[in-house]
Amino acid sequence: MLSVTCLKKWLNIAVVTIMLMSLVTPAVGAQNVTNATTTEDVVENLLSELDESNETAIDENTQRVISLIDAIPSIEQLNETNHLLVQEARAAYEKLTDEQKKNVTNLQALVEKENALQALSDVSNPAGYVYFSIEDFAERVEYTDFPEPLGTIIERARVPFYDGDTIADVTVRALEEKGITPVYSGTTKEGFYLSSIENFTHNGEVIDKFGEFSAGYMSGWMITLNDWFINMGASEFLVTEGDTISWQYSGNMGEDIGADWMNTSAKITGLNIVGNAGQLSPEFDTEVKSYTLTVPKNIKAIQLKAEANKMSRVQYYVGNVEYKLFNDIPVNNGTVITIKSKFEDTMSGITDTDEITVKVVSEKVTTDKSELQSTITDAEANKATVAVSTDGKDIDSANFWVTQSELDTYVAAITTAQALMADEAATQEEIDAKTLALNQATATFNNAKKAGLKVVEQLTTEKAYNTASRYLVQLTPNPKFGNEWVIFALARGGYEVPVGYYDTYYNNVVDYVQSVNGKLHTHKYTEYSRLIIALTAIGKDPRNVGGYNIVEKLYDFDNVVWQGVNGAYFGLIALDTWGFELPESATTTRQKLIDHILSKQLTDGGFALSGKTLDPDMTAMAIQALAPYGNKANVKAAIDRAVEALETAQKANGGYASWGVESAESVAQVITALVSINIDPMQDERFNKTVSNLLSFYSETDGGFKHALSETKANGMATEQASYTLAAYKRLLNGQTALYNMLDTKPADPTPDEPEKPNPGETEKPTPDETEKPKPEKPYGYSTFSIVISSSEVPLAPITTEIFEGESVFDVLKRVTAENDISLSYRTTGYGIYVDGINGLYEFDRGPESGWMYRVNGVFPSHSAALHILQPGDRVEWLYTTNLGADIGGNIEADKNEPGQPEQDKEDDKNEPGQPEQDKEDDKIVIEVDSKEGTTENTFTADDIKQFAQSNIKTIVIQDKHGTKLEIPTSILSSIHLAADEKIITAVTVQAEGKKIDVNLSIEKADGTTKAISTGKDYVKITLPASDVTANTVVLQSVNGEYKAVPHKIVDGKIIILTKTSGTFVLTEETVTFKDITETFNKDEIEFLASRHIIKGVNADEFAPNKAITRAQFAVMISRALGLQASEENPFSDTKGKWYEQEVQALFEAGITTGKTADTFDPESNITRQQAAAFMARVLAYVNFQAQSSTEAKFNDANTISPEFKQYIDLLNSLNIMTGKEDGTFDPCSSLTRAQMAKILKRTLNVADLM
Repeated sequence: MLSVTCLKKWLNIAVVTIMLMSLVTPAVGAQNVTNATTTEDVVENLLSELDESNETAIDENTQRVISLIDAIPSIEQLNETNHLLVQEARAAYEKLTDEQKKNVTNLQALVEKENALQALSDVSNPAGYVYFSIEDFAERVEYTDFPEPLGTIIERARVPFYDGDTIADVTVRALEEKGITPVYSGTTKEGFYLSSIENFTHNGEVIDKFGEFSAGYMSGWMITLNDWFINMGASEFLVTEGDTISWQYSGNMGEDIGADWMNTSAKITGLNIVGNAGQLSPEFDTEVKSYTLTVPKNIKAIQLKAEANKMSRVQYYVGNVEYKLFNDIPVNNGTVITIKSKFEDTMSGITDTDEITVKVVSEKVTTDKSELQSTITDAEANKATVAVSTDGKDIDSANFWVTQSELDTYVAAITTAQALMADEAATQEEIDAKTLALNQATATFNNAKKAGLKVVEQLTTEKAYNTASRYLVQLTPNPKFGNEWVIFALARGGYEVPVGYYDTYYNNVVDYVQSVNGKLHTHKYTEYSRLIIALTAIGKDPRNVGGYNIVEKLYDFDNVVWQGVNGAYFGLIALDTWGFELPESATTTRQKLIDHILSKQLTDGGFALSGKTLDPDMTAMAIQALAPYGNKANVKAAIDRAVEALETAQKANGGYASWGVESAESVAQVITALVSINIDPMQDERFNKTVSNLLSFYSETDGGFKHALSETKANGMATEQASYTLAAYKRLLNGQTALYNMLDTKPADPTPDEPEKPNPGETEKPTPDETEKPKPEKPYGYSTFSIVISSSEVPLAPITTEIFEGESVFDVLKRVTAENDISLSYRTTGYGIYVDGINGLYEFDRGPESGWMYRVNGVFPSHSAALHILQPGDRVEWLYTTNLGADIGGNIEADKNEPGQPEQDKEDDKNEPGQPEQDKEDDKIVIEVDSKEGTTENTFTADDIKQFAQSNIKTIVIQDKHGTKLEIPTSILSSIHLAADEKIITAVTVQAEGKKIDVNLSIEKADGTTKAISTGKDYVKITLPASDVTANTVVLQSVNGEYKAVPHKIVDGKIIILTKTSGTFVLTEETVTFKDITETFNKDEIEFLASRHIIKGVNADEFAPNKAITRAQFAVMISRALGLQASEENPFSDTKGKWYEQEVQALFEAGITTGKTADTFDPESNITRQQAAAFMARVLAYVNFQAQSSTEAKFNDANTISPEFKQYIDLLNSLNIMTGKEDGTFDPCSSLTRAQMAKILKRTLNVADLM
């Protein structure tokens, strides 16, 4: 006979066998549970009967535990006050031995009551929330009592969950709270299987039972967790915050609700942005794994839903943080979302994975910062109108003062506004708020202004001159070249300088002139004018300075006026100092200089550095230059108009403001001008406040003059100009010759014996005096530094560098350039360090308005970089400008000096506007060669290149007697460094009766190997005689068996090709048209560009003229038209591998585009009309097109044009490239069509002379 224990083991084996047999019938759904069966119940009854027959004695301790458990109220009556009873029962049970515990027959009741009590405690403190729903949209495959789906039974709702809750726990609780009875086997912790839901009302109908087999033999309940059919039972998954639990009824084993049991792929097949909250780029493709999602700037969170096999689990991550389906994912500009999909069959071991990334970028929001900029400019000017004091007793009663704290508060408001101006991500709301805040700060600052309380003896012009002169002598104890205005001011006012002071200056000048072989500057001929003025002031003849004639440098009119009207001012003044005669061979005449100055007078009578706004300094200087010629009617009329203009421009206090800032220099120039035409400003009621205004800038502490009233000590440049102004006034009162009339210093025999000229190289150019600052041991903080020439020329990308307390912008510039092997050139003036060259690029290298500027936190300071002390966190940018800062946001139309650089010698360093130097015959060298077998060829060595550079040759022309010609800019050759065994080959070979042209531009080594030449922004121009050409003849370049566009023209019997590379070019007949452009207004432009392979149709027959053009298509057309080819690595992740990748990259290298972000181009977005205008303007800039002028366009919707695009639209409108729509609007924000693109591109190419 079997023992009870043995019988139990046998029965358990039997149960397992019966359960395995039951698997023959397929289980419905994906719940993966073990069903309770009738056989199992029978076995349990048998085991129970066996236990009852096991008459084991129950001792007293065991019986006590049973009694304690029985004493606990039933689950229905249980509440939180019963926790002590439960704790007592559990404590007693734990004290029993293992054998005694086996006899506690009601242990399960204790466990259930413990759980119930815990649940009661948890209800008021859930661990989190999930989303729950239950629905029936199952397909009916056979007739049942429920022929139509019930639809949504429980709407998706947010429900709580508690620590340790499984999906089953949440399900049972959610159903019961809705009054629905869940019928299931197993428990919520193990083996849970939901067979049906019962006893509920739906759409007014009472339903007794709805579950497995209710809608057919393959029907039943299935479950998804976050849209995934789970691979284990509902009791096996613990829920977490944000989960979405969805019970779905299926009519055919899940096939009707997306369950594909045979699909083992995890591939992500689609991606939806919930609510269309952004634009995905590129369009979704299963083979693409990296995307960019551009969202509106105000979007702070998004929801994504990836499409995939529902048997795969899809999860969303930002970093290591998971975000559940239908949950908000917080985003900002640059957030990267990783979406992972995984299929895993725990039975078979089959797995598969897929992954994509989505980078979120914020749209660039168009904002209007013009009002904020205007408010900042006004605030900067307002700040300069007061002095700083603790009690006002050191401030003249005519002036106002504030405390340092009040000034600091105002400066802080201005600084934060400037920072917002530089913030490209700033919203319009932030901009408007900052404008309001700065206006309020200005009002507070104005209320804080107080009149000075100082009572002092009257400051006279004589005393001011003497103390200022003493200051200048102390400032420059060893005067040398560059200190001309110091010498001039001291000499013309008769200040008693130390013995030998002027001799020291003259000897230093002679040494310098000899060290540079008499060449003071390549372009700035005001250097010569300034030196002539200083030398004649001390009675030294400028026609013999160390053996060099400085005056003869002014004989060439074009060189004198190359800098613009400023050159004419001081060229004329210099020539008149001693009445120097000009030889007949000179192209300069006094009349030409006068006419040049008169031609620059504005309609209001004033003069300006650039633009159409009067500048008081420039107007005053024009009067000073013209003063000796006031006996000429036209000159007198011009002077009278200029004086009237100065009267109008005068401020109420008698001062003048240039570039928005009232300064000592501006009023000084006006006084000098008035005195030059014999007007005593103290006696003229129009200008009788000017002298007192100048004296208000006097610095009691050091005897010099301040640049602005807000400064606390004298400024070198301000003191120089104030000093020679006071000298001019003194000369007027004393009846002496005019300030610039130096005939009183001219000796009877002004030409000294001519000394021997030194041999070049015998003397060295003196270097500026420098005093290195000791560097503290520990960094003060960190600053960001960058050096940028153009978008494609970046000597120093932004780096973070340490700074030390007290270091200036210039100190750090010296350090970072040295650390990064970047050349740096600078000179010391009386006003600070002036940086004239970085990385081998110098001022005036790219035109008369070009040079280096620096910007700190988005603002261009108006003082030397050596005077600007850095603070931790400052962002410093050194930028190269080609038009006085207008191209880099310098906004210096009225600035009289290079912004972001020290104020140079005011009269001659203004960099006035002037036309770019035109090609002269001596700028070219023509090399005649004989063509051999159709080849026109020439070679160049390193010595040839060096000779071209020294001769200022700009273009090399190689031509033969048949009319074949190559024109090569020497800028291309100068960038090439040849080895001793290398030479440059330039050749054109014409074949096939002129129909095929081979061009060779390469570097050849001695062994015959060659490498390509990079032309940079320049083109090589090839001219060929044209024969047998028709109106349909075009030139194309053959590249890898494919014809590509190349800039070219066929005019006046000549073929002109502009190329950047070697290659094969062919003449062919091309006539391309499309069926859908017959009625299109721009039909001719489309056919013109299509025949030249610049644009293509959407297919062979259609162009789709009215379809919006994308950024990628736009970029491709421009790149083809310019003949650009990529050579560097593509920075844009969203163009890699695309058909337009190379063209977009080429456009980026050319600096015509910078992309939407640093690593995205957003190629599939449509381009707007105002964006197109900017692109076309950059194309013109790329080919160095110089517009004579551009007038402001008058469109009906001008107020809708974004400020940053206005200058481009004005330019293109003036060039007849984009002239707006027939209704008088420009419609800036609408998408550009393909037909419109053809029109503006062709017109741009025509204007640029490329086609």
